[in-house]
Amino acid sequence: MRTVLLVILTACGRLGFEPVPADVGPDAVPFSICAEPRVISVNHGTGHPPAIAANGSGVVVAWHDSRDDDDGTFTANVALVAADGTVQRLELMSEMQPSLLPPFPMSVACSDTNCGIVWQVRGTTGATTYFAVIAADGTIVADPAFIDSSFSAHPAIVWTGTELVVAYAVNESTPPASSSPSFINLRRYDASGQPLGAPTRLSDDTAQAQLPALAWTGSGFLATWTDGRGGSSTAFAVAADASGTKLGPDRALGTILGAPGIAWNTGEAVVAFGGRATNPGL
Repeated sequence: MRTVLLVILTACGRLGFEPVPADVGPDAVPFSICAEPRVISVNHGTGHPPAIAANGSGVVVAWHDSRDDDDGTFTANVALVAADGTVQRLELMSEMQPSLLPPFPMSVACSDTNCGIVWQVRGTTGATTYFAVIAADGTIVADPAFIDSSFSAHPAIVWTGTELVVAYAVNESTPPASSSPSFINLRRYDASGQPLGAPTRLSDDTAQAQLPALAWTGSGFLATWTDGRGGSSTAFAVAADASGTKLGPDRALGTILGAPGIAWNTGEAVVAFGGRATNPGL
């Protein structure tokens, strides 16, 4: 039996990237544990790590739970954890998964009032992605709905200050095949979950793209993903404006193992990805 645990940390007045004071040893941890781990899921649990985001009054944790009878059915779950530790659990959707294929991790992004949650459901003929919005009190603002009518996977979501924006991989072949092109799309929603226009394409048409990560710069987007074009797994990146319009060509970053991650840090983007010894990937 697996469980989902929550540990609350505090930054102890300084960030990990700030210079370490002279009287603090190199092994010092720049945070303290505020509370012992707390179990928020007691079912069979999840085959993937949970996602977490702050929502202004606490945190929101999202994960997939398997059923007690282990029949291959998973549920998309959310826990709202208030500052006082009170936990409210929601079940967003039940979903069937093929045997031994647990769902891809969920992704969460929050304003002070609402949280957007995205996740992948994998079926026997391909994958689809869902998007839902919940309020800080647990009210479902936007019911789970498809992000794209084509086969889609690996969603990642960010909050821009006014919009919830999702990057995801899409395969327009029916049925999808590993040899057919797959792309990275961007889809914008308002804070209540209403779509803002049609999805826009971020990757080139030659892409074999998957596993995107997305960052908001304050005026536009930066996306990175794993791409198999050319026969090797490569990390690519691209920029887009606030409307989702692509700015310039895809840019190869280096050979990759796994999925890249991206963060915006006051004027520059930092991309991390697994690489070989000659290509550390940062």
